[in-house]
Amino acid sequence: MPDKNDLLEKTENEVTAWSIAGRTLPFVALAGFIACVFFAEDWIPIYASVVIVIWVTVSVAWWWWALNKILRVTRMMLSTNHNFEEVKQEIRSIKDDMGNRKRGE
Repeated sequence: MPDKNDLLEKTENEVTAWSIAGRTLPFVALAGFIACVFFAEDWIPIYASVVIVIWVTVSVAWWWWALNKILRVTRMMLSTNHNFEEVKQEIRSIKDDMGNRKRGE
């Protein structure tokens, strides 16, 4: 399993890329529509079809990315929980081996 810091850094980079795309691409598409209205009215149906196909493709890609990321984070959390339970068992075992002494003795 990859290092947790690597996952965090990779996730931050991916979220930044999705965020930039989510903020800029709709305005680019709108600017294209405006350009078609003023300069190439015959191209509006073609441009609209292309924008819709790209929009659906990006939406599906984002959906699968999000599901994959949720799965990876969930697996990491369960792994951490399992490791924590092992540490607790080891501490109990050490405590039993050392005897149940009170503090300050």
